Amino acid sequence: MGLFASNEIRLNVISDYPQEGNLKLIKHANGKYQFKGFDEMLKFEHLYWSGFNSNTIEAKTEKTVTKSKNVVGRAITGGVVAGIPGAIIGGTTSKKVSTTKPALTTTVRSPQNAHIIFTTESGEERTVGFSMMFSDKAIKTLESKFDMPIEYV
Repeated sequence: MGLFASNEIRLNVISDYPQEGNLKLIKHANGKYQFKGFDEMLKFEHLYWSGFNSNTIEAKTEKTVTKSKNVVGRAITGGVVAGIPGAIIGGTTSKKVSTTKPALTTTVRSPQNAHIIFTTESGEERTVGFSMMFSDKAIKTLESKFDMPIEYV
């Protein structure tokens, strides 16, 4: 955002404007807005944004590992006490310990589109949809730079 003048910001406009794509929105000293390259002066009404879509993706599933403890020790003890059958029985009576490794997940966030409601000088309402190709920090910058309170819906 440091590449632009303090009174302009680039928006990737996706709907409801004569031109789509990267446009610079300029705030004039009189509080009116204008898209660079267009004559139409606009009055800001609202900025709506639904935030981010979040999806949790499971990278690895939950896994349970069972291990037997003291198999050799119990088999030797059983063998000393009762011979080969004692060794077999002693080995099978070992303690089983289960460990569960939780699933490995990650959350993917993708920004939703935002909408600015403007009114033209003739009183016509114009909705401009634009993609939010930036972060929460950029949203706060947009809000403070243009004095546009964001309404989260």
